[in-house]
Amino acid sequence: MRMQNQGYFKLIEFAKNYRPSNIIILRKRHFVGEVGQCRYCGGVEPEVKFSKVAHSLPELIGNKLLFSRDECNTCNEYFDKHLENHLANFLGISRTTARVDSKKGTPKFKSNSGERVEMIGNSLVILETQDSNLTALDEGTGLLTINTETKPYIPEQVYKCFVKMALSIMPEAELKGYKQCIEWIRLNKRPAKFNSSALKISRTFVPGHRPFPAIWIKLFKRTGDKKTYPHMICNIAFYNFIFNFIVPFGSKDKIVDWGNSKLLTFPFIEGMLPRQKGRSQTEDLDLTGKLAKRNQDKAYMQTTQKWTSPPLEEIPVEILNRIKELGLEFAPELPVND
Repeated sequence: MRMQNQGYFKLIEFAKNYRPSNIIILRKRHFVGEVGQCRYCGGVEPEVKFSKVAHSLPELIGNKLLFSRDECNTCNEYFDKHLENHLANFLGISRTTARVDSKKGTPKFKSNSGERVEMIGNSLVILETQDSNLTALDEGTGLLTINTETKPYIPEQVYKCFVKMALSIMPEAELKGYKQCIEWIRLNKRPAKFNSSALKISRTFVPGHRPFPAIWIKLFKRTGDKKTYPHMICNIAFYNFIFNFIVPFGSKDKIVDWGNSKLLTFPFIEGMLPRQKGRSQTEDLDLTGKLAKRNQDKAYMQTTQKWTSPPLEEIPVEILNRIKELGLEFAPELPVND
């Protein structure tokens, strides 16, 4: 009850300083914008084309329902190559363990040493060597930890990818004040008063099987103090994650003291999601670098049965076929010490 009360108090504080600008929960197909002029580069037909399917939120996070009519082919290709690839690498193995339904199904994971985590049939399968440190099981709690490393990503490009999602649903009346922000994400043009302290993001992990079955994106507009709170903040939830972040460099943020600014996160109240299993974990992330980096990457899964080695004849045939296809073999049974 105490944790829930804290959540309600945060909700009251949030409501005093922000109000909704746009909220979309993806339960059906939804289109934003109109064909004619690109929201990002300003290009108009026939100089630019709008023939490609433009996802407002990347398909790599499972979006198959929200599309932009006002994103031209050239900008679509740019975002895919220069922003979304970095987001995919940043999210790492979590896209596999959360079973994110992306463009080509659940993404497969392969470590530098050849270990794999992938969906085979309806099963999430971990293929590791006999002496592998890929997984660790806590026998007491049943918590399985997968330890690995992300592929290279540029932190600032990841942040830009989140900001692009927010801009894709921003009302036209507000969009006019974010010219420098749009030029930053699309043309890599540094805003006049660029401050890396503005790039604040918070990530919450909610355990359970798809506690957020429908992706949501929520854009909020400031009603509180103009020096403390940024004009626009965004909240995105998909599968097991909630991301809260600032939409920076708007014309109404000229007097914000970024060093002392406050990112109010949309409150998450424990126990309100039927599919949640266990306590959520929140962390603030640093996405200010412009150089590629790799991070230690962890994913957590709750096991419900004792960890055993099943007899070969009980392993589903599709898993056996996949192992054969990869040219792998099962490790021999180890002798039991009396």
